[in-house]
Amino acid sequence: EDPEDLELLVRISAKGRDSVEEDYDLDIKMQREDYELDLLSIEAPETANAGSVIAVDVVLKNIGSNRLDDTYVKVSISDVVERIVYFGDIAEIVDDNYDFIRDTINKRIYLSIPNEVITGVYDLEVEAYNYDAEEIAKKQVFISGIEPTDEEDEDVEVIDGEVEEDNTVLILTVILAIIFVVLLIVLIVLLTKKPAETEEFGETSYY
Repeated sequence: EDPEDLELLVRISAKGRDSVEEDYDLDIKMQREDYELDLLSIEAPETANAGSVIAVDVVLKNIGSNRLDDTYVKVSISDVVERIVYFGDIAEIVDDNYDFIRDTINKRIYLSIPNEVITGVYDLEVEAYNYDAEEIAKKQVFISGIEPTDEEDEDVEVIDGEVEEDNTVLILTVILAIIFVVLLIVLIVLLTKKPAETEEFGETSYY
């Protein structure tokens, strides 16, 4: 709890009498959560290039009523890169007896962006946490990298063409097979009827 000194002015007046003023010093304490972190500041570039290194400045404060031990900060760019940095112990208030434990810590975290990143807008997420508390903040960064291509779409079109060509060949094969069977049946019928027609014609010629 952080004490805050305030001054209260009380003035009492009555008709026909001199007013009376009194000053009172008040020591007011604001109620805090037991464990709570606050990302006071996040400084990061809005644009970056693939293959470059960017710096992210983080200011972290303990706004709870208890000390937070072993705090970490994870900075990540979605599907690109992430890094976790140890921030240490953060006191609930500034303690002059322990210079190495403060209620606020600031650090600079470096992220190396891979060369193969595709151009686009990405979420830069900063997550501060320990066993008792967690705080998350997000920013956006535009990364200039590899331009997206349409190779996958072209491959799909080629495959579709091959499938259509195979279907056409299959249909033609079936049609030719049907025609062949029909012609074969007609040929068989003609062959079986021809001798009978010849014999009948011969008998008629004798008259």
